[in-house]
Amino acid sequence: MRWSLRGGWALGLGWLALGILAGSAGPARAEGPGAPDRFARGKAHVGVLGGYAFSLERYDGSRDVDHVRYAAVTSDWGIGLGDPVGGEAWYRGNWEVLVEGMALIETGPGSGHAGGAAFLLRYNWLRDGCFVPFVSAGAGILDLDFDLASQRDGFNFSLQAGVGSHVFVTRRLALTGEWRYQHISNAATGSPNSGMDMSGFFLGTTWFLD
Repeated sequence: MRWSLRGGWALGLGWLALGILAGSAGPARAEGPGAPDRFARGKAHVGVLGGYAFSLERYDGSRDVDHVRYAAVTSDWGIGLGDPVGGEAWYRGNWEVLVEGMALIETGPGSGHAGGAAFLLRYNWLRDGCFVPFVSAGAGILDLDFDLASQRDGFNFSLQAGVGSHVFVTRRLALTGEWRYQHISNAATGSPNSGMDMSGFFLGTTWFLD
């Protein structure tokens, strides 16, 4: 697979933005707005993020799935599966599960839209401060209407993984940034099925309920 320049820029932008967020968090301080106690068994949150994604080339630019771009809005609800683990180790954190809804608006090579939902598993690294990085991965379904010659519309699957961070501005409200990779295809249930590999960056807010 050959990644396009557009995909590389999207990936680089994601990592750069996460670095800026990390720097803005500053050193860990117990008296700061950070809220590690927001991450425990049964603790819930809701979030809304917006983003933009570019396709990663798989066919040397010869198919329209190599040139897809979309804007996206996501909303999620998450809940902690357990209390923090790891003691005082560097990997101290907790697991949570998220349910996410997503709406996509195709901006190239044509116009179209898609909507769906996914289940995600996320691990949060916790410390006494306002910066909480995380990794997540999951799968879902999409109703696709992108009118692509090399990818069938209708029922498709979505696999995704990402890295991101929360930066708390109050004990309940955090700014959230995430880079994510997304694969969209119908798992050979229909033809054509070239599949899309997307690289995107998302930014929004998360509100912690408990």
